Amino acid sequence: MEARELVYLDTLAVIAVTFGGFAVIAVALRQDTGARLSKLQVLIIRFLVEISLIAAFLSVVPGLLSLFHLPQPVVWRVASVLGLVTILAWAIAYPIRRHEASRQWFGTIVLLTFLALAISCAGLLANILDLAAATAGACYALAPTMLLVMIWANFLYRLDLFVRTSKR
Repeated sequence: MEARELVYLDTLAVIAVTFGGFAVIAVALRQDTGARLSKLQVLIIRFLVEISLIAAFLSVVPGLLSLFHLPQPVVWRVASVLGLVTILAWAIAYPIRRHEASRQWFGTIVLLTFLALAISCAGLLANILDLAAATAGACYALAPTMLLVMIWANFLYRLDLFVRTSKR
């Protein structure tokens, strides 16, 4: 395993955990103003934290697997299987949970979220099928990177939900 791949993934893990913590602090500050969170706001914060943790998890898996002295192609393939299963499980549950919270199925941001998930899954699938042996590390790193881009976009898109004060 090349050091540059591990350094990049370790950096992503730090950024993911930092962003997840920041999202929680933003919610705590909003609640300090006396404003109550709607079901949708709670879901969005949960979404930000969950995806942050998934991105952090995906970022440390290859390093962990390499500690077992597995060949590099095996590390990327096993990590890609774990990543694909994790992302797909989350992606299947998300629309159902979102509908329960907002009573709406799809908006632009949800479609963009699924586009980012599809790009993440494409890189992982390329590794599983051994279609990108020379760039397996880059294809793998694309997944947690796209997850972070996705949550940043969602946070910025929904920022008004958290800074607006309640009129109750």
